[in-house]
Amino acid sequence: MNNLNLFENLPEGFRLVENEIDHKLASLTVTQAFADYKYPVPAVPASHSSFMKIFHDFSEAWIDNAEKVGLVLTNEDYSAVMVLTPVDRSAEVDVVALGDKLAALETRAVGDNLTQIMQYIGKDEEELKFREGTVYIEALAVQTPRQGQKLGSKLMRQLFKEMDEQDRDVFLFTNTERNAAIYTHFGFETIKKHTVEELHSTTWFMLRKAEKKA
Repeated sequence: MNNLNLFENLPEGFRLVENEIDHKLASLTVTQAFADYKYPVPAVPASHSSFMKIFHDFSEAWIDNAEKVGLVLTNEDYSAVMVLTPVDRSAEVDVVALGDKLAALETRAVGDNLTQIMQYIGKDEEELKFREGTVYIEALAVQTPRQGQKLGSKLMRQLFKEMDEQDRDVFLFTNTERNAAIYTHFGFETIKKHTVEELHSTTWFMLRKAEKKA
């Protein structure tokens, strides 16, 4: 059972992650989509087997948490996953702990940077004020072979349709300028931008306000 009643009608071709098989395969998609994401610097070594094990464990914990406090959507072949939670969620996965684990590997610099970046982000999020009912897109993951097929756009547009009808704002953050531009196209505005010069990391905190219907 999830704590978000967001969709009167789920996007066509998508459903809730509800059982153990869904959970494992959705977690695998999240791992594949973000394992080589240039989040800290210079890039996560996705070929590092120890890193992949830690990152997959993290992805499973992430999905498990989202099922408890929010909801997770996926399609029939698990090639696209959207993770949604309340912006004031009561529980969350400890990303800093992931950074600490990575710091113990050969990827020490990556782990240390990830830990520091997430600490900065955590402080920034605490300063932001949101309307009651605001929804947080924690992740939108699409497997590489299916990217460019509008799967993410389909999910986003249906989510926004429902959120406008419910008068809910939508929040997310991204660490790439390309993604920030894409989200701007979907109606998000940058409400804060934070650059950590020593880590070569910039974070865009973005909000899409519910559009009032005439």
